[in-house]
Amino acid sequence: MRIQSLESEPDNRVCSSWLFCWHEMLSVAKRLFAGLRSHLERLPGAGGEVVDIGGIKVRLGERVAESGFAFVHLARDLSDSRVAFALKRITCHEDADLADAMAEMELLARLPPHPNIIRYRSGTHRPKSYGREGGGLVATEVLLLTDYYDRGCLKSACDQLFDRGQTLDGSGLLSLFSQACAAVAHLHSQSPPIAHRDVKLENLLLQGGDLQQIARGHGRLVLCDFGSATTRAKAYEARRELLEEEERIQKTTTLAYRAPEMIDLYQRKVVNEKVDVWALGVLLYTMAFSKFPFDPLAPLAILNGQYRLPRSLGQRFDLVLQSCLTTDPDVRSSIFGIQDALKNGLSSSAC
Repeated sequence: MRIQSLESEPDNRVCSSWLFCWHEMLSVAKRLFAGLRSHLERLPGAGGEVVDIGGIKVRLGERVAESGFAFVHLARDLSDSRVAFALKRITCHEDADLADAMAEMELLARLPPHPNIIRYRSGTHRPKSYGREGGGLVATEVLLLTDYYDRGCLKSACDQLFDRGQTLDGSGLLSLFSQACAAVAHLHSQSPPIAHRDVKLENLLLQGGDLQQIARGHGRLVLCDFGSATTRAKAYEARRELLEEEERIQKTTTLAYRAPEMIDLYQRKVVNEKVDVWALGVLLYTMAFSKFPFDPLAPLAILNGQYRLPRSLGQRFDLVLQSCLTTDPDVRSSIFGIQDALKNGLSSSAC
C-alpha cells in the first residue's frame, strides 16, 4: 500500500503542475490577446477604433478609399450599427496641410445641403503620434464624417458598363450629366462662388440605384471630395503668385480635367469657377466614349482644345459639350448656361 501511495504521489504532483501551467498559459494568452486587440484598435485606421466626432460616436470599419494623405473608412454609429457613415481621415504633417483640411471642413459645414452633394454630418481634429509607445512622428488628423454611399463611384460604374460592351445613349448621358451640373451649380450659386476644382468620374458617387437606373431618374449622383474647393478667383500676374498657384494646381487637381487657364497661367486669364465647367465637359466626353477628349499626358492638346467625336450622340449633346470645352474662359459658358442648354437644347453662349 505504501509503495502504491508513494508511486501515486508523483502522478498527482505532475497532474497538478500540468493543470497549473495550462491555466497560466491560458491567462497569459488572454492578456496577450487583450493587449493586442487594444493596441490594434489604437492604430491609425484600425478596425474597431471608436471615435467621437462632434458628439457622434462611431466605430471604424474597413477602408473604402484613399488618396494622398487621406483615407476614407466605413464607420458605424455606436448606438445603432445599421446607420453607416463615411469617415474621411486627413493626416496633416505641416501647418499648410492642416489649414487646407480645416478649410475643407469649414466649407462643408457652412454649405447648404443639396441632394447632389455629399451630406456632411460633423468634423473634428486630434493629435496623432506614430511609433513605439506614442513616440516618433507627430501629426494632426482631421476627421470629416459624411453619409455613406454604398453604390460606388461613377468611374467604376462606367467601366463596368463598357466592360459588358454596353453604352448609354445621348439622352441617358445627359440625364446623368444634368445631376453633376446641379451639384456644380449649387456651388457656383454661393456668395462668393465656390469652385470644386476636382470634378471627375471618381468624385461622383451613386445613390439609390445603378448607373442605368439613375439615368432613368431612379436615384442620383452625389459630388464628393472638397479638398480642392476654393473661392479664390483671379488672374495671376506676379511671378511668385504664378509659381504658388502652379504648385497648388499640381498638388490638388487632376491633369486630364484641368482647364486651359490652369495649364498655362501665363495667359493671365482669370482662374475661377469656370474651371468646373471645363471639367464637366471632360467628364461628359469620358462617360460617352470611355476615353479622355485630350491626351492627359500632353498639356498642349488641352490648350489647343481640339477633340474628335467617335460617333454622333445628337445635336444637344454636341452643343453642350462644345459649350463646356471652350478654351477661352471668357467665352466659355457658365454652369447656368449649360443647364439652360440641357433644358431647351439651345446654344449656351450666355456667360
